[in-house]
Amino acid sequence: MRKQKKNGDPQSSLTRLYPYDSCPRSLPGVTSPLFQIDKALRVLRESASDVIEFTEQTDEFLLTLSRADSMAYSANFAGGSGKPTPPAVYIEKSRQEILDLQRAAQALSLQLKEDSS
Repeated sequence: MRKQKKNGDPQSSLTRLYPYDSCPRSLPGVTSPLFQIDKALRVLRESASDVIEFTEQTDEFLLTLSRADSMAYSANFAGGSGKPTPPAVYIEKSRQEILDLQRAAQALSLQLKEDSS
């Protein structure tokens, strides 16, 4: 038998407090703009001013994406029986990883050569 959520349910209040509530559904999915980003980064690597640096930054980007996804996924199961960590903790950790992901994306874009057309 499934428990129904009450109005005071922490998960429903997180929906109002955090715009990142959708990240557990949008980071890894096939509808995500980041779907198969690794393939796009491999293609872009050829345009990088420093291929080695770009590759290292790509690895960091993908690891950060994985951590953000993991924290967002964990928020779905936090706070249950025997799990004292509330979902808000994982959502905040995921939010921090997303901010790091944005910084990593900026660093990657700076590595790309501009077309001289």
